[in-house]
Amino acid sequence: LSFWDELLLPEEAGVLRLRSDPVGRVRINGIDLEQPTPINGLKLPIGQHTVEIIHPESGEKWSYRIQIKVGRTTLLNVTLK
Repeated sequence: LSFWDELLLPEEAGVLRLRSDPVGRVRINGIDLEQPTPINGLKLPIGQHTVEIIHPESGEKWSYRIQIKVGRTTLLNVTLK
């Protein structure tokens, strides 16, 4: 998703901070970030996004709809149980 950082202007983006317990694999809008939580300071386009977190052992998935607002940080803290 680094290509989003390079292409987004400040007036087109907000930031996502994501934490989970335990650490989980992350997909945003179906794209695997290929890195586990925590995710700090990921710039995303404004609007709705689907964040999916996959439990490291069971493979169970949790899905969340988030709203990214211009110039704002959206914080998502989840417990995977």
